[in-house]
Amino acid sequence: MIQSLDYLTASSYLSVYHFVSEHYGKESANKLAHSLSINQIKSKLWLIENLKLFIETPVNIEIVGGWFGFPLIDLLYKNFEIESIKVWDIDSFACKIQRTYSSVFDLKFETINDNYWNKDKSSPDLVINTSSEHMSQTFMSEDVFNNNPLLAIQSTNKPNYDHCNKVNSCKELVMNNFISNVKYQGEIDMVGNKYKRFMVIGHQ
Repeated sequence: MIQSLDYLTASSYLSVYHFVSEHYGKESANKLAHSLSINQIKSKLWLIENLKLFIETPVNIEIVGGWFGFPLIDLLYKNFEIESIKVWDIDSFACKIQRTYSSVFDLKFETINDNYWNKDKSSPDLVINTSSEHMSQTFMSEDVFNNNPLLAIQSTNKPNYDHCNKVNSCKELVMNNFISNVKYQGEIDMVGNKYKRFMVIGHQ
């Protein structure tokens, strides 16, 4: 973890890790550590690198299924001028940890413990979903916007018990989310196994 982030930031992550370990136990701390694994950080850096090509700031961002929220929120604040960030997740524990991160990092964002697809229509500039393999709903099946925001969506071909919406190509990810104006599409190999991560950025 420290090798992947600058020292001061890494020490803040360690503070959150120790807090979770002390208050919620080792199993919860291990989940947090997984969210900061090499593959997690690699995929978030890949996202940021490509968003820089298309984002105009200040930017209003919605994050779908944000899990613990970090390192993504940290990286967004380091690379863009942020107007607002809203993060949805159905996991109440994950939302508690998001609020802990907010306190430690002193970064402003709104945590919403609900299914993203239940929300009222909104008008974000950018919508990020880096965990679409976990969700049966897609941006093709749901009408949740008043505008046509930039969508940044990741998925994987890795089989897992909770991967109900994995894909085998960027083309499949585009079709599943009705992306008609593709700005970027690509794939990267995951470290330590034979699976891939796919990403599409574009508008419907």
